[in-house]
Amino acid sequence: MKEIKGYTTQDLVNILNPAKPTDDEVKQVRYKMYLRRSTLGKERQEMSIPDQEKECVGIAVRERLQLAGEPIREKMSAKEPDTRPLFREMIDEIKKGKYSGILAWHPDRLARNMKEAGEIIDLLDKGIIKSLRFVSFSFNNDVNGKVMLGIAFVMSKQYSDNLSVNVMRGIKNRVGEGKTLNVTKHGYFRDADTFQHADSDNFAIIRKAWDLRLEGTSLDLIADYLNKTTYKKAYGINGTKRQPVKFTKQNLSDMFTDPFYAGVFQLNENVIDLTQIRPNFKPMVIVDEFLRVNQWYLTDKRLRSRRGTAQADEYEANLMRGRVLCGYCGQPYWSGITPRPTKAEPNRCLFYYRCHTEGCPKFNKSERANVMVTGVHNVLKEIKVVMSKELYDHYKAEMQKVVDTKRKELENVRRALQGARIKAEKDFEEVKALVRDAHKEKRKSLVDAFQEELNKTGALVEEINGKIDQVEKQKSEISDLTVSYEKFLEHFNNMASLLEGKPTMPQLDFVIGKVFTNITLKDEEMVSYQLNSPFREFVEKGFVVFGRGSPT
Repeated sequence: MKEIKGYTTQDLVNILNPAKPTDDEVKQVRYKMYLRRSTLGKERQEMSIPDQEKECVGIAVRERLQLAGEPIREKMSAKEPDTRPLFREMIDEIKKGKYSGILAWHPDRLARNMKEAGEIIDLLDKGIIKSLRFVSFSFNNDVNGKVMLGIAFVMSKQYSDNLSVNVMRGIKNRVGEGKTLNVTKHGYFRDADTFQHADSDNFAIIRKAWDLRLEGTSLDLIADYLNKTTYKKAYGINGTKRQPVKFTKQNLSDMFTDPFYAGVFQLNENVIDLTQIRPNFKPMVIVDEFLRVNQWYLTDKRLRSRRGTAQADEYEANLMRGRVLCGYCGQPYWSGITPRPTKAEPNRCLFYYRCHTEGCPKFNKSERANVMVTGVHNVLKEIKVVMSKELYDHYKAEMQKVVDTKRKELENVRRALQGARIKAEKDFEEVKALVRDAHKEKRKSLVDAFQEELNKTGALVEEINGKIDQVEKQKSEISDLTVSYEKFLEHFNNMASLLEGKPTMPQLDFVIGKVFTNITLKDEEMVSYQLNSPFREFVEKGFVVFGRGSPT
């Protein structure tokens, strides 16, 4: 036996509680270099990908980091989750153990949204990501380090949100002034302020195209006419550059449906009457001509409400838009609303679907939307729950996944907010000390300045506290998402009743759209349908039998 002699109490402490080796000592971490610069957003102040790569390589050399393969070079925005294929591929490979570390320029390269930020922190908590290295951010894989990382992600999201707001504010202001950003319309040219002016001969050529359309000429013939003219679209300031254009049915359709040519400029939700803010603006057509070319505009909710025929929300043609198919050609129907007033119902309208596929036997013919609603109602009336207990167990398991994911997301938000609160409270105490010092020195200007800052900092602390309270409330509420077995069966067996009575158009769309997709109508009959998840899986597992035959 080895002689035991000379050991101290500290030796015994070390034996009972040996120092834990670092991650790099347990296993040499292999880092994947992730580089990103959005080509879709407005992140122009960020470093280019080559610059990021140069600095990341520098830190890898200095710290002797082991890099795994070629860097990932992503050119997609990180503002919205699940939009970056290369980032998703990297996370999947980390989960498979191909590498266990990430090297990036800054945390905001990895995420500007809380879902993917929370996923990274969760992988750190589980030990799947062993280490993160950044050029311009110091990170330690411990509790404090994760708090600071969470704050960095929150700040990145705030930057993205503010940037989006500022960009949209700028666009709205420009639109409000009658400026049309960087789009030159056919028959016009833009000046240095992006105002549009009639472009002499080009204006006359495009006006002739409108005349032909008003006479009922097809888009193909109008395209042939324009392609044989001398028309060249104006580009650059004051139209100094010209470029030939090949007109097609598609770009002509875009032109004929653009209200700009009637004197109204629209960009997203911003709609401006150009003739009011710029009296010298020359519309290509009058409003009546534009509406004759685009009869469907007459069913638009804003125009109808102005004419006093009904409430605006009654004329949304959104019932299963794009998800009701023609039984002859298989293409999505176009949806619309036609007024059919009666003495008893002066605001009565008919919702219909129409096939716009040229060459289809159903071309320009309609199916009543009521056929689809009736068909769906008949299917729902005949639903049979075959394996109710198994179905409920499946539902509970899926809902538990939703609850767990939501709880993790909320916990990550709470951690980040707590870190932000610590910093805000520290700032508050520092500013409070400055106010006291200024009072002692009787410097009123400083007192006023510091007091204003103190008020702002105090308000920030209160705001963060309020957000933390909201998160805690949401965490307590998510446990109630799963309904009881009795309620679940009651809801499932009474789905058809949700379509009875007089549901509004949005209610119909919500109920039907939750269950069904790609409903096919043919000759006044619903001939087939597909189910959305999880109802599709319920049928596949044999839990439920849907009425009117099996879904396609």
